[in-house]
Amino acid sequence: VAAGQPGDVLPLPRLKKNYDGRAFRLLELTLHNVMEQHMANVSLQQHIDTHLADGKKLLAQNRYGEAESEFAEVVSLSPDDPQAHLLLAQAFEAQGKHAEAARELQTSLKLEDSAAGHLSLAHVYLSMNQPDLARAQGQAALNLEPGNQQAVRLMQQIQAGVPAARTTP
Repeated sequence: VAAGQPGDVLPLPRLKKNYDGRAFRLLELTLHNVMEQHMANVSLQQHIDTHLADGKKLLAQNRYGEAESEFAEVVSLSPDDPQAHLLLAQAFEAQGKHAEAARELQTSLKLEDSAAGHLSLAHVYLSMNQPDLARAQGQAALNLEPGNQQAVRLMQQIQAGVPAARTTP
């Protein structure tokens, strides 16, 4: 019986039992490309908002590498958005990429001077064992918001030489 004739029985495809990292990266890239094609039909702000929402969800689920990808996409779409740089820095910091986190926070602070940005950068500097830089950032946060309790606690911990516990600004 020739293929394509009624009654033909084709063999069932075998499911691959072992997948390598390359296969998953290819699948991830394919899915990313499909999503980006879909996003080409929406406004830039909707595109940005979608990546932001996805990144925040992933960050909350401790899926830091994926959150990093989402926030990096936001930064590429909107490089002048200080919040995008701040969120990307949080994803970097959660992965222990302190230098990258510091770079993103510095960019965020150049775009918008904020107590949250200074506090985050202070925590990054503490992670990098640079208490003097952390103190300067804590003081900058206090200058912007004198009553900021997180900044007050951070400065007290730095003065006491106690490693500061990380809190979300």
